[in-house]
Amino acid sequence: MTLSTATDYLDPELYRLLEQEGCFTRWSSTEENAVTKCVEAVFRPEVAHIGKTALSCSIITAIKRKNPLCLLNPMVLNLSW
Repeated sequence: MTLSTATDYLDPELYRLLEQEGCFTRWSSTEENAVTKCVEAVFRPEVAHIGKTALSCSIITAIKRKNPLCLLNPMVLNLSW
């Protein structure tokens, strides 16, 4: 039995369609609307790094930004490593 790479299973046509639709590009906010910027500021979490672990918490975000509206974020605690 031989080991195969992920490229063996990737259909070139599917990859081209996904790339054409923009699935591999990062989303960036280009909105100039003040309301949109405010909502993004409330729901974008602050990330604290403890060693190799990334911690984001709506309470930390509210304290760091001095904005109690950040507590409306439904993601209360998020850990990733």
